Amino acid sequence: FRPHSKEVCRQRFGLLPNEKVLAFGAAKLNDPIKGADMLFKAIEESGEKENLLLLLFGAIKGDEELLQRIPCRYIYVGSVTNKEELAQLYSAADVAVVPSHYETLPFAIAEAMACGTPVVSFDSAGQTTLIDHKENGYLAEYPSTQDFTQGINWILQNADKKMQESAMAKIESIMSPQKVASQHIELYKRLLNRE
Repeated sequence: FRPHSKEVCRQRFGLLPNEKVLAFGAAKLNDPIKGADMLFKAIEESGEKENLLLLLFGAIKGDEELLQRIPCRYIYVGSVTNKEELAQLYSAADVAVVPSHYETLPFAIAEAMACGTPVVSFDSAGQTTLIDHKENGYLAEYPSTQDFTQGINWILQNADKKMQESAMAKIESIMSPQKVASQHIELYKRLLNRE
């Protein structure tokens, strides 16, 4: 995962250059844990729903009416498994939204940040490992949809090159192949020393 040209990615997905784009993706969008209804409520409360576009990707199973509940304009691209296409989706967005009730290690957050896209999520569980509040994203107080809305608006008003670089640097410091390999080596050394 790496940043792609925002302009090129927006053209690919039919987005206008000046649209405020929120990316929301999950293996199963209507999994209650993923918090789609909380996101929809936050958008409804924003007072900006006419200016927002929700870019959705992932499966929807057993809830054909999910898309009808979205309170703003949206584009649904379905399930995406190609990493290059996922990176382009994140790169096309101004902010990635992860309204999950809880996550252990949220790949959606890591993927978006690796693409330089700041993330709004709740301050619960694994989200706090990756997001540094108001540095590379926004951690809303769980379960406040009002604070989630404030986070979206804050990112849209404050995102800049520095925030993009901070997001990428955070993921590099935690999840780069070199970092992960060195952590495995240290673990093996500790285990071998015990024996």
